[in-house]
Amino acid sequence: MVILDSVSAFDVRARGAIKATRRAVSKSAVALPGFIALCDQGAVSITNFATAVMIGRVCGKAELGVYSLAWTLITITTGIIATLNSAPYTVFGPQLERSVRRLYLGSILVHQSLLSTLFASLILSVAALGRWQGWLSISTSNVGTTTAAVIVFISLKEFIRSVSFAELRVDWALSVDLTACLAQIAGIALLVHWGALTASRTYTILGISSAVAACGWLALHRQTFHFDKRFYIPDLKRNWDFGKWVLGSGLLWQATAYLFPWVLAAFHGRSVTGVWAACSAIVALGNPVLMGLSNYLLPKISNIYATSGVQKMKRHVHRYSLLFIVLLLPVVIAMAGFGERLLTGIYGAGYGGTRGTLILLALTLLVTTQSRPYSQGLFSLGCAKTDTLVNVVWVVLMIAVGIPAVRSYAAFGAAATMAATSSMAAAIRMAAFARETRRRLTRGGAVPLNFGMASPPVAARLSGISDRSN
Repeated sequence: MVILDSVSAFDVRARGAIKATRRAVSKSAVALPGFIALCDQGAVSITNFATAVMIGRVCGKAELGVYSLAWTLITITTGIIATLNSAPYTVFGPQLERSVRRLYLGSILVHQSLLSTLFASLILSVAALGRWQGWLSISTSNVGTTTAAVIVFISLKEFIRSVSFAELRVDWALSVDLTACLAQIAGIALLVHWGALTASRTYTILGISSAVAACGWLALHRQTFHFDKRFYIPDLKRNWDFGKWVLGSGLLWQATAYLFPWVLAAFHGRSVTGVWAACSAIVALGNPVLMGLSNYLLPKISNIYATSGVQKMKRHVHRYSLLFIVLLLPVVIAMAGFGERLLTGIYGAGYGGTRGTLILLALTLLVTTQSRPYSQGLFSLGCAKTDTLVNVVWVVLMIAVGIPAVRSYAAFGAAATMAATSSMAAAIRMAAFARETRRRLTRGGAVPLNFGMASPPVAARLSGISDRSN
């Protein structure tokens, strides 16, 4: 009897130890991808920040202003393409079998190549027309031409990053970004050493580094994609059916972020635009943490909805939003305390008098970032149209209030407008998400239909994709 009791006690302790080990392994499995995502975004943000600082210090405000204008073109272009390719994959990928995913990825890689080539041709045409008509300076036109030449490779690298995060394979993203960052740093260092650094040559380096990283990854992971021309057009139609509202929301979101550099350039010249770019870069020092977490957490919202339903997704959306607020409050406080000293210490004394602008930009970053989980939640629920309408209100307010404010108060007016209008938009978006989740739960839609697909219409759109594996 004593022996049996001892064995029983030992068994209980062993089971307890096994459970504790499993919990520890589970926590490590969750924490490690998040840490890798932070490292990945840290490498990207630090490299881009250092590049902008070198241009600002070596080439001056005007060249930094031109660099920032071209950066808006790259960001908008890659954002549009990602919306039509990566956003549908992020939502639907967790619901598809591996063989189906390979076919789907093959189609969207083809779409990626065609869309990036189309945008490159458009940018090149506008740059050439602007130079011919005298609308653009020679420096701005040269940067535009270079941007058109490298946008295909930069966009391809961003596509690979998005797919990696959608698959929750942060190690893939890290390998691509580290390769690109190291090549970019080496190229910029050579330009500085030779005294040949310009905005146009910087974008040439960005294109080369992106091509090396993206093409190397594709060569090593070519089995991830399967190409079948029969599905290129059907997949494009399905992606457009889902992505048209996400695209509208994304375009409006981009417009809110990149409207004011162009307005500032029109009213006050490239030097003021350069000061705005420097302020934005200082505030963006918090981006390694924020973007790293966003890259990992936002796709998880779609995965959680696909596997666990509305209620659990709602809790995670609120939790992630609060996490972003906690992380960004120190950034706002830091900008109020010594942001201007940091700015002038990095860029030079000519960038002073910007304390108010820095504080307002930090507040804007806090508000827009904490509302991103609510946007992702609306996308997962198939309510991208609602998010788009919120952004429509946002842009209308920014244009109506912002243009007079920029004309009168330059960068400070732009920052004040962004802080006020982004707060209104965030409040509306949160209310819309609360209403939609309450409606779903009330009508008994707590668990997604059809094995986690977001809604019956989405299931219908995906049924054709699923038929391929038969």
